[in-house]
This record gives sequence, C-alpha cells and structure tokens, in this order.
Amino acid sequence: MPRTINLNREKIIDIMTRLDFFENFSKIELQRVLVNNSQVLVYEKGDFILRKGEESRDFFILLSGSVLIVTDYKIITKMEAGMFFGEMSFITQEPRTANALANDACIILRIDDTLMENLHITIREKIKDKIIEKLIRNLKEMNEKLDSVK
Repeated sequence: MPRTINLNREKIIDIMTRLDFFENFSKIELQRVLVNNSQVLVYEKGDFILRKGEESRDFFILLSGSVLIVTDYKIITKMEAGMFFGEMSFITQEPRTANALANDACIILRIDDTLMENLHITIREKIKDKIIEKLIRNLKEMNEKLDSVK
C-alpha cells in the first residue's frame, strides 16, 4: 500500500533534475508538475504498484528505487530511476496488462488525467514526447526481434 511522502518540494525537484525523463524541464516546470505531494508516493519492497486487469488511468515515473514488471509469474523487465510505466493504460484507457512490483523501496511520481489537464501545454507536450519516444523504442525492439526470427 503506498503512502505519501513528506519530503519537501525542493528535495523532490532535486531528485527529478537528475533523471533523464526531466532533462528538458525547467525548475519552474518541475514545480508545476508537483502540484501537491499526494502525487509523490512511497512503496516498500514487494508492494504492488499496479495489478494486471486494473482499470486505472495513471502512469508512474520512478524517481528512486526499482520496479519489476511481471506477468504470468515471469519478469518482463526491471525499471530503474528515471523510467516510467503504466503509460499504455493511460493512453488507451484499457485495463493493465501486467503487474508492477516494488523491487526495493521506491519513490514514484503518479501522473493522472487531472494533473495532465491542468499542466501548461508546453509541459504536457514534454511528457507526451517522452511517452512517444518510449513507444517508438519499443516498436523498434519488436521489429528487430521479428527480423531475427525470419
């Protein structure tokens, strides 16, 4: 079960500035992303962050720690600080296709529809660009795997 974190905004912003996801964000933009601390959550090792089949509409940016993406008792990938997950359900509004488990203590930024709608267009576009970059990377990887099977 997640709990909100009581780190001050400056400490969270300091963490964010060190991550690739936020490399093109100004300090003011980071402050705007952190509307309130209820978006910053802490999970302990073994906690479920997402469960397969859930119908939630948010995605998560890992600020610290690591997360395992698991489906059918098989680890699909390990997420490290700066990576994000849950974006497919955020975009498609379809149920979650995998579980996300805290591999150790994690600090995570939760992005939901309400936050996205209230962000300035330039910040929204930067977030969308990061999602698009990841989707393109995933497609290229899948194409390479398909090519190697031929």
